[in-house]
Amino acid sequence: MTSPVSIFFDISLPNASTWFYFSLLLACALFFKFNRFLSFRNLDILSIFFFMPGFLLLLEGGHDDRIYFSWLLLSCLFWLVRCLLDLVLERRPAFKPNLNVPGMLLLAFAFYFSLVAVAVREPNLPDQRETRPQTPIDKIREHGEKIIENRGGAEVDVSKLRLWVERGLTLFCHLLIAVGLILVCWFHYDDYHLGFACATLYFLLPYTYLMMPYTGLKIGRWDHSWLMALMIWALVFHNKPIVSGILMGLSF
Repeated sequence: MTSPVSIFFDISLPNASTWFYFSLLLACALFFKFNRFLSFRNLDILSIFFFMPGFLLLLEGGHDDRIYFSWLLLSCLFWLVRCLLDLVLERRPAFKPNLNVPGMLLLAFAFYFSLVAVAVREPNLPDQRETRPQTPIDKIREHGEKIIENRGGAEVDVSKLRLWVERGLTLFCHLLIAVGLILVCWFHYDDYHLGFACATLYFLLPYTYLMMPYTGLKIGRWDHSWLMALMIWALVFHNKPIVSGILMGLSF
């Protein structure tokens, strides 16, 4: 007989489309400048989600993948032009959210624990037959798996171990990125409110869910978020060139 309390822990995770629409609506509610609807700030908030149609179509599959990757490349091109345009702007759009710091902190923790729920509840296990480009990190991982198999014997399920380790590292990297964003805005711009806004928006984006290792998209890797964390913390230590250079070098 199941306990009646278990109903409160029977949580169904949203699919990628639901996560996308929910994130888009919440981002508009938190960061839109409603008194100036036609502004660069509002355009930037919307354009962050330009990649999602391509990702959703890739997740659906069954058609010509070149169309979906073309969409992703065009989105990258748009952001390249937007970043270059930002260099010539005399007045850049301010990024003050429509919520105070305690509210942003609450949302940031809520979204982060949503990622924890994804890491714990998502059932997809790594496919041993799945092939993807080998990197130095993959070679180190395979060497570690062989050591674990030799020492642990048949009792060790390498697939499940890899799942938990890679997703745990990804969650840790996401946390490092959020803390780094807060510190960058605090030290560079003397505005911790802006830092909490950036961290909340980062956790709010559906890409943090889709890029989790071994989700439906099957392109997430823990070292992707690790590289982002290194670059963010290189900015945190901008006044210490040696430390910043080491972190930036490791990221490349």
